[in-house]
Amino acid sequence: MGFIVQLINVNKTYNGTINKQTLFDINLSLEEGSFNSLVGESGSGKSTLLNVIGTLDKPSSGEVRWSPKFGQVVKSGFCSVK
Repeated sequence: MGFIVQLINVNKTYNGTINKQTLFDINLSLEEGSFNSLVGESGSGKSTLLNVIGTLDKPSSGEVRWSPKFGQVVKSGFCSVK
């Protein structure tokens, strides 16, 4: 089966009084039909990663690629999809 979503060299930095980088060069592929879990300490970037995958937030750099099956959903989000 193919991928549902791929993250390629994704970084996320929040700019403010203090710049805070929460995602560092994430490379991830979620395959169709797979079961996945996201585990980590508080403040490790789990919610940020889910927000990027769910198009609620866009990465500071890198690419988020969705399977063509889901292209219509992604076009309404904030991420640049290739």
